[in-house]
Amino acid sequence: MNKFAIGALVLSSAGSLAFAGGEGTTEWSTLDREILSLTANQGATAGSFGINGYVRARGVRSKDVDVSRPERNPNPAFDPLLPIGPGNQPNLASDGQQDLSGFVLDNARVELRASQGDYGAYISLEGAGGTVGVLDAYATFKIAEGVTGQMGRFRAPFLWSSFMVEENNMLLLDRTFNGQIFQGRQDGAQLSGVYDQFGWWAALQNGIDGLQDKISWTVRAQVNALGTGMGKQEGAFGSSSDTNITIGAAYTEDTAADLVGGVNSGGAYAVDAGLTQGAFSAHFELVNYEADIRPIADISPTTGVVTPVASGSLPAFGAGGLALNVENPWTATASYAIQPDVVDLVVRFEDLDDNSDTSVWSVGLNYYLSGHNAKWTLQGSRSDSDLSFMDVDTLALGLTVGV
Repeated sequence: MNKFAIGALVLSSAGSLAFAGGEGTTEWSTLDREILSLTANQGATAGSFGINGYVRARGVRSKDVDVSRPERNPNPAFDPLLPIGPGNQPNLASDGQQDLSGFVLDNARVELRASQGDYGAYISLEGAGGTVGVLDAYATFKIAEGVTGQMGRFRAPFLWSSFMVEENNMLLLDRTFNGQIFQGRQDGAQLSGVYDQFGWWAALQNGIDGLQDKISWTVRAQVNALGTGMGKQEGAFGSSSDTNITIGAAYTEDTAADLVGGVNSGGAYAVDAGLTQGAFSAHFELVNYEADIRPIADISPTTGVVTPVASGSLPAFGAGGLALNVENPWTATASYAIQPDVVDLVVRFEDLDDNSDTSVWSVGLNYYLSGHNAKWTLQGSRSDSDLSFMDVDTLALGLTVGV
């Protein structure tokens, strides 16, 4: 288009050549500067910009979750020193008059990406809570071939399922218990690199004490042991008949948590692995939480599934010995495409390894209209525990649509 504009300007100036001198000279000089400016703009390096997003919503039903209790609210206060059980702690399921039954907007996400040479930016906005807020916002820069730095707000690179997989690319409507803990964002800086089949990440973030002098740090190593690995989506949708395996290990520590109880035990270790082969996929993850950051399990009053108790923007941690104090939770997930790239069946088992022997079974059926960009998900989950209020059956139907 610039070339056409330049040609038009040149042709229109032909009649002005006969009037060189006087006012005509001024007009020619102005035209000359405009042509030079357009020509210079043609040689400028243009950046790129992209936008996409998605909406996830569900209808949910559970006769085991009572939503009528007055202490149920979006920001419950949890005191780990109080007894655990119905009537003692907020946000816990109990027998009541109002069963969980209704609709939930899980995500209303908009993602913006921009690049300018070796630099880039990513911003994600989330509006499911009723007000639009910044979820992720970070800038990236190239350090060397295969090595990238970034600075801003992002998820810790701890679990493959929590920092590499977005909610619209999940097999089930909810993340694993561990995935929910590490899906939170914090401000910080990160270095990462990829060499052939091997990848690594190292991040420093503010942690639970914010801008005070303690930090949270995370390191992760990952290898595609066979084929192209797991990529950034759960399941086998679109995968080839070849075997693809990804294996990873990570460690994270919040140095502020080391001060809780006066002992140095604020870290967590993780191992995970994933496989796809034709219509089949499998995934496994295990996390070991040290004493000061062991999460506390609860039942979500909005989705009816097992979830970490929230404390502000981070999960609540409890001292060892609490009935719902989680130590070594692990998850195993498998899926099989009944009709490849159209219908798949998902089964997940989670063992929370708490003092109440809590476990969760989840079964899902996905119907893909346009891959993960348009799909229906039917999900049933059941949690079993020595504590009766943690025994919950939930049925949900979710819809995901995005571009």
